[in-house]
Amino acid sequence: WAYDAHDVGTTAGFDGDTAAALRTIRAPTLLLVPALDLYNPVDDAIEAARSIPDATLVRLDGNAGHAVAADASPQLDEIRGAIGEFLIGHAC
Repeated sequence: WAYDAHDVGTTAGFDGDTAAALRTIRAPTLLLVPALDLYNPVDDAIEAARSIPDATLVRLDGNAGHAVAADASPQLDEIRGAIGEFLIGHAC
């Protein structure tokens, strides 16, 4: 329930406007989006990436869904690679 109730748009000063809240993020942001994630739908991540300045969206294929980053995930190397590329691309 806590997860479902959380929305950055409810942060003081945004009056429920999630897109406005996301536009205030100033840190480079990586969104890894697994297909079939029932907790975090792909369309929500795409919309968030459109709102966050300097966001990088990486879509992951496969059917692991929300468990895509679990230790047993066959996509773990793909995830590590995406994170590594993101970090290298944003190193100071």
